[in-house]
Amino acid sequence: MNDAPLKRPKAGGRGRLLLITSQSPITNYQHMARTKKISREAMLGSKPVRNELVHWDRDDNGEVLITLTRQAGWKFDLLAKIFYVPKERKIGLDEIGSAVWEMCDGKHTVDRMIRSLADKYQLNRREAEVALTTYLKQLGKKRLIGFAVAKKRKA
Repeated sequence: MNDAPLKRPKAGGRGRLLLITSQSPITNYQHMARTKKISREAMLGSKPVRNELVHWDRDDNGEVLITLTRQAGWKFDLLAKIFYVPKERKIGLDEIGSAVWEMCDGKHTVDRMIRSLADKYQLNRREAEVALTTYLKQLGKKRLIGFAVAKKRKA
């Protein structure tokens, strides 16, 4: 029997993985965070990247409309019939949200985005940093974006 741990997503879990070992699957559960905490400098140097599976477009006003499709599967289809969950959901972003969404291309660092927003909307750097990082965390939790973090080089 293979003693390597199996990683399975926790049912109903939020960003956690369940580590299941073959020796004692009932008593040997350990929760592991899916993401590692990174330093402030690493966060500012990271590059947000849009999820390629998310479809988005611009509306007549030039603002971004994100279209989310419901997951497929018999369980989701059954729940959708009971609770009426539409197949698609649209999220409209305002002017600032649209500007941030367009900068999430994997080329702009978070620090560069903060400076850009502070200059464009006459914000102090700290205000722009707090607002942007909070917004990026929300987008990340909804899995609309991911973060490319550069690895540290060993000296």
